[in-house]
Amino acid sequence: MMILFLYLFAEPAFMMFQSKQRVEYRYRLSAAVALSITFVSSGLAVALAMTSSGDRLFGRIIGQYSPSIIVGAVFYVFFLKKSRTIRLSNYKYALLLGLPLAFSYLGSHILLSSDNIIVKHMCLGEQVGYLSLSHTCTRIVLLLVSALTTAWSPWFYDKLNANQHQATRRPFMAFIWLLLLGTFGVILFAPEIVAILGGKQYAESLQIVPANILNGVFTALVLQFTNYEVFNKKAGYAGKITGGVAVFNIALDIIGIKLFGYQATCYATVISQIIAILLHYHVMKGMRISEILPFKDLLAVLVVSLLMIPLGLIIYSSTVLRWSVIGVSFVAMIGIVWWKRKEIESLVGIFIKRKRIKKD
Repeated sequence: MMILFLYLFAEPAFMMFQSKQRVEYRYRLSAAVALSITFVSSGLAVALAMTSSGDRLFGRIIGQYSPSIIVGAVFYVFFLKKSRTIRLSNYKYALLLGLPLAFSYLGSHILLSSDNIIVKHMCLGEQVGYLSLSHTCTRIVLLLVSALTTAWSPWFYDKLNANQHQATRRPFMAFIWLLLLGTFGVILFAPEIVAILGGKQYAESLQIVPANILNGVFTALVLQFTNYEVFNKKAGYAGKITGGVAVFNIALDIIGIKLFGYQATCYATVISQIIAILLHYHVMKGMRISEILPFKDLLAVLVVSLLMIPLGLIIYSSTVLRWSVIGVSFVAMIGIVWWKRKEIESLVGIFIKRKRIKKD
């Protein structure tokens, strides 16, 4: 517990450093520090776990978290040396903007994790295992979402700050379709992922994998809308919408389990996510959201996303069919990349850009 508290105290300093590097397009230093911590932590954890004569788990914990604690402490010293001035106006600004986001992140966590808790109390233990394994597949998509959002957000904010809303439309759609493509790839290879992580006894979890994975795409959309609301200093909408939808999802989970079984929780979360997306879009009508994402484009994304569920279930019924789809998708992807190569080059240029765009 003491190590946990030290880690939670030190980690924000490192996260502030990472955020500053991303805003200034200094990805090399940010990536180098993050990778160094990862490699050192992993190596030290394994070394201490193997060489400890007593509690090996404690050695693993020490090795895993002590590098992050040390690096966080160094960054605290670095920030304190840069400035010791306390400005109450900054605290007020941060609290007014940050408190609603805290409720939004809490609501998002409840929305994505309440399924496991409710199923644990209302269903069989093996069904909890199926659901947990399918959530592991979702985390793969969430990692993709996190990586792309981290690279995308600074450029997006710069364009909004320069009042170039329409200039973000095509890159924004390319960003979303790229997420959909990655999500479909995870769905196609889900049988192999399940076999590696759980084995044949968890094959039933494939029936809920497409719906669960889809929540990764919807989470990305909600996150983009939240970022847009934060830019417009309307963070209160995020907390209200996410909190309300999380409560609605819990009620829908309970009703769905009683009527259809544990699998209904995945579809309840999909419905809740769609409601959250539509509510966000509605409150952003006065913030020029239609210039970035017209409603017809949003509707197309939602329809294509939902079609992935029955398509995934159909291709899981035949190994030959699934690998045929993988082959056709691979060829189609190469064709699309060649056809849209200029747009892709432009989008990649956004992600690898190192110099911050100068503002007027």
